[in-house]
Amino acid sequence: MSEKTDFKLDIDGVLQAKAKKHYKKIPKFVVNYLKRTIHQDELNAIIERNRDKQGVDFMLALVDKEFKVNLKIHGEENIPAEGKFVFASNHPLGGLDGICLSAYLGEKYKGKIKYLVNDVLLNIRNLESIFVPVNKYGSQAKLSAAAINEAYTSDNQIITFPAGLCSRKQNGRIKDLEWMKNFVVKAIEHKRDIIPVHFDAKNSDFFYNFANIRK
Repeated sequence: MSEKTDFKLDIDGVLQAKAKKHYKKIPKFVVNYLKRTIHQDELNAIIERNRDKQGVDFMLALVDKEFKVNLKIHGEENIPAEGKFVFASNHPLGGLDGICLSAYLGEKYKGKIKYLVNDVLLNIRNLESIFVPVNKYGSQAKLSAAAINEAYTSDNQIITFPAGLCSRKQNGRIKDLEWMKNFVVKAIEHKRDIIPVHFDAKNSDFFYNFANIRK
């Protein structure tokens, strides 16, 4: 096993890994444009400034100090103070919605949350304590399944985005991709009520156009 290094956003590296067949055809100015669009240098600076914060404290620092997000929460009175739940949410923003939900629920439940994520995100060492990897393929699949079961049997609140990927624009409407039903199966198995969460938000037109190109 190789040691994890400090996580840094690297658009060039992602394109090399995810688009091997097409990478050499991508003009350098396009790569640089993508870096500027996602604010790669600024985000890496944020990660560096908060490198000593862990778990929910890291998420709270992003929401309160770095991004200065003003969350308007409707129906907060319907969220029980006690119990074990699965919070299932739509995924319109991809990153910020996960950060906000983890910060809010992490603070409400005193840090006792587990967030089901793509295993690539485990490279963010600051969030290892609250992330649970979802990997259905390869040699890590059994370890992932065991980690998920452990999370569901614990007294932590479970956070999941059942679509798995960020919402897309379909026929002019912003919609989640089809939700996977595994979280329902697990909730029933472990006798957890499901609390639905809805973010009223959308990404830029650039994102949706780029997502369509990737298809």
